[in-house]
Amino acid sequence: MTLHREILSTLCFYDAVGGVALTKLELYKYLMRPAADKRGLFADTPIYESFYDMLTALEEPSCQNNDRISLKRGFYFLPKNQNGYERRIHTGKTGIRNWRTANKMAKIISFLPYVKMIAVTGSLSMDSTTDKSDIDLLIVARNGRIWTTRVIITAVMHLLGKRRHGDTIRGRICLNHYITDNSLTIRPSNLFSAHIILSLVPLYSNRFLERHFGNENIGFCSSYMPNGRTKTLNLRHIHAKDRNGYKIDKVARYILHNLALLMPDALQEIIEKFLKNIQIKKISRSLKSAPRMQVSDIIYGDSALVFHHPRPKDQEALYLYQNNLREAGIS
Repeated sequence: MTLHREILSTLCFYDAVGGVALTKLELYKYLMRPAADKRGLFADTPIYESFYDMLTALEEPSCQNNDRISLKRGFYFLPKNQNGYERRIHTGKTGIRNWRTANKMAKIISFLPYVKMIAVTGSLSMDSTTDKSDIDLLIVARNGRIWTTRVIITAVMHLLGKRRHGDTIRGRICLNHYITDNSLTIRPSNLFSAHIILSLVPLYSNRFLERHFGNENIGFCSSYMPNGRTKTLNLRHIHAKDRNGYKIDKVARYILHNLALLMPDALQEIIEKFLKNIQIKKISRSLKSAPRMQVSDIIYGDSALVFHHPRPKDQEALYLYQNNLREAGIS
């Protein structure tokens, strides 16, 4: 019965993060224990059920003849999540278009100075996009240059007409998450962040940084989703050739990255502090008029910049998750 509760709890969470229906492999990868409290925290004892154990549980009558779990064409979901199932089935053209855009923009961003890693997160990484979906990117910047990196990337995406802003959302790049290469732990360290880590797809990076990223996040991530516990945290990749580029791309990228480093460190630091002061003033003005719940979801500092607009995604997801658990009778 415990494993059935874990399966149902996992489906409750992925219904809350955007109505995502899961395959058997995804269900096993993200398998979790029912939440211990309203913050979405779990008991300390890890679970390591085998894939066979989970398949056996799914075949038992308590799962097969269950009005709390639906199964169609290999996807598991809550009965109320019919739209999420249909989105996984019919995401085709929208997903292909957004993946193409993500790849093109990631390649352009990878040539910009101070950029160390680019990864897709959100609905696109889960292959559950809609016609109105944007493209969430996680950017890893060089330590000490996060504010400069943000300004450069934002300016380039805006000039190319690909930046999400205001009501312009569909197929646009949402630049809502930056971290630095010396502080790779995703914050806040909660269930929603564990979901981001296990589902993100790197488009530009290197193996060393990915291993470092995995080592930094494996601790708290495994406490939520134990079956995702590997040094690389099952990072998924697409278009491996484009990820690191052809030789001429690597040479051009190396030259452009190092041109910025030719400036004296003192000058780079002055630019960083100047851009930081401007952005902090703008953020502070925005926070004064923002709802308290949204304010608490914003992180801005020299090691991380997290802006989930227009609503706090992690808090909303955990709130909906708790509602789903109550409805399922396992809270």
